[in-house]
Amino acid sequence: MLTISEQKRIGGLLRSQEYLASVLESATDAIVTIDSKQNVVLFNAAAEKMFRCSAEQALGKPIEQFLPEAIHKQHREWVRGFGDGTVALRRMGRLGEVAGLRAGGGEFMAEASISKCMVDGEYFFTAILRDITERKKAGEEQRATAEQYRSIYKSFPIPTYSWQWQQGDLVLVSYNDAAMEVKGAGIAGLMGRKAREVFAGHPEAAEDLRQCYEEKRVIRKQFEHKYVTTGRIATLDVTLVFVPPDMVLAHSYDITERKNNELALRKLSSVAEQTADPIIITDREGMVEYVNPAFENLSGYSSVEMLGKNPSVLKSGKMPQAFYEELWKTILDGKTFRGLFVNRKKNGELYYVEKAISPLKNEKGEITHFVSSGRDRTAQMRADEEESRLRAALENAAREWKLTFDAVESAILLIDTKGTIRRLNRPASVLLGMDFDAALGRNLLQLSPAEFWHDVKEVLEEAREWHQPSSGQIRDSRRNKSWQVNVSQFIDPALDKEQMIVTLRDVTATVELQESLRRSETLSAMGTLVAGVAHEVRNPLFSISATLDAFEARFGVQAEYKEYMRVLRQELNRMSGLIQELLDYGKPAVLDLQDTNVGLIVDRAVEACSILAGKYDIEIVKVLAADLPLVCMDTRRMAGVFRNVVENAVQHSSRGGKVTIQVRAVQEEYQTWVECRVQDSGTGFRPEDLPRLFEPFFTRRRGGTGLGLAIAERAIEQHGGKIIARNCPQGGAEMLIRLKAGRVR
Repeated sequence: MLTISEQKRIGGLLRSQEYLASVLESATDAIVTIDSKQNVVLFNAAAEKMFRCSAEQALGKPIEQFLPEAIHKQHREWVRGFGDGTVALRRMGRLGEVAGLRAGGGEFMAEASISKCMVDGEYFFTAILRDITERKKAGEEQRATAEQYRSIYKSFPIPTYSWQWQQGDLVLVSYNDAAMEVKGAGIAGLMGRKAREVFAGHPEAAEDLRQCYEEKRVIRKQFEHKYVTTGRIATLDVTLVFVPPDMVLAHSYDITERKNNELALRKLSSVAEQTADPIIITDREGMVEYVNPAFENLSGYSSVEMLGKNPSVLKSGKMPQAFYEELWKTILDGKTFRGLFVNRKKNGELYYVEKAISPLKNEKGEITHFVSSGRDRTAQMRADEEESRLRAALENAAREWKLTFDAVESAILLIDTKGTIRRLNRPASVLLGMDFDAALGRNLLQLSPAEFWHDVKEVLEEAREWHQPSSGQIRDSRRNKSWQVNVSQFIDPALDKEQMIVTLRDVTATVELQESLRRSETLSAMGTLVAGVAHEVRNPLFSISATLDAFEARFGVQAEYKEYMRVLRQELNRMSGLIQELLDYGKPAVLDLQDTNVGLIVDRAVEACSILAGKYDIEIVKVLAADLPLVCMDTRRMAGVFRNVVENAVQHSSRGGKVTIQVRAVQEEYQTWVECRVQDSGTGFRPEDLPRLFEPFFTRRRGGTGLGLAIAERAIEQHGGKIIARNCPQGGAEMLIRLKAGRVR
């Protein structure tokens, strides 16, 4: 039976165990005890929470089940060493960090205090664990942040110096890389030195540092600083920042370039404000950020109205869309675009501006803005437009004048006092046989035919001599034309020189008509006369012919009379032919018209003249065009005309020469003509004879009556045609016959 003292001891022990169990369960730290075999024998509530495993599941399990596999070997070695150590049985081991493994597999860090004790000859190990995962994480983050700040501090592009309050003054304790670049290697010698020593030459700088520390506020200053190594004077922008508890950071930034740029910008801004040329600055999207006063004055839009707007508000609608597409393509390629813009002012008025639009780039080469500078070209463009309008009006007037000038039928020449051609119209160009440019600068006396233009020059000289208009009628024998020449003087206001206008009007038809009328009247009277004379002369001729026949029959055999009879017979025949021609010339025109091919008439004429041509060894060449149109004519009378013309050509050709006959159809305006050219190889007509060739009784050939061409002309005119006599440029004479093509109606 237990004594009262033993009962008290046992009761105390029981109360102690209950107390210890209560302490273990209420402890906030995990408490785990393992035996010498490394199996768990104690696992409190905090351990259950830490390892996420119940005590029931943990008890009896190896401790390595709650440790990461990577440290199992290390754990065994540690236990062996700790178990063999001399640490007092009840003294705690030192604090350390261990890794744990939760039931779900997640690892964590814990701060551990481990002790050993011996119970009944067996070692037990007890670990008190505290989860430090969050603290560890926070510490790592703090270290990372500190390292990040150190890295930022070192790489900060602005030179930065750290000053710490020590022993009554601020001492330089660190600096960043940017400060190293500015100060050079010599900055290392300043480490640990006081501010008043470092800034011995600038006591105000040391005072600013002290003021920042004492007043615990930010201080900004700008001052000029001369670098000892280079001697360069720079403008520094210094910012002092108090950093609790005892630090001052000094940021020193060299703003010399910025100050210079600001000065340049102020100058540029002043220029932009004062210039008369409009300037616009836009962002990359084309939104206006700045316009100068010149733009405001030109466009009528104020800067307030334009800021944030697109310059497209200035579009007039007069420029094609392709123009703006090319603009944007050019400036977005980094190039300058130049062009003339037609814009519209605020009041709706159009204006012209010549612009150069250039991109602005940042240090990376990226386009950030566009600058447009221009020059007002409105006055110039309006002047150009007015000039263009006047020029167009002048050109139109000149064109109309030239059309009018060329439409005049008469040839007109503008000539200076020396006879040099200064201007001419189209008919004059045709008359000269040369184009406008070739005729300019030519002298009248250089033109062909020389005798014609010499006569024109005489009319011109007469006008100059008498200082009044002069005129005259001149015959152009080469062209077989008559010209009315009029000359007038005037003073050219542009040259302040005397000029002369020469007008040449073709009056050939008028002269020929007048001559024809005169000749018709004369010939009409003459026809009546010769018809009567022919009848009166014809009877005596019959008597003479009969007497000559009787005389020849009686005395013709006698030689002394033969020559007389031959001459009498020849003259009698000539007189009979003349009388017949006179009768033919005096007959009234009664035409027997039929559709005839002129080529057939030419063939008959050539055949009739072939014996005469052979006598003089003359070659007759015919060139007849195919498909000649028919001509309505009196075949008998026209056969006589062609025979007469061909016979004359043969008679006037030199022996062994050639007569060429060309027949073709020509078109003039609305009339088709059949044209026949008969050219001989003789000496040609005398110029003075040309006007009289078709006069009755005019002849240069001995034995001729002078009525052949007169009869031919009369017959051709009765057929509505015409005959022209002229000389060929290559020599010889030419008779040109033209008959109207057409059938009998």
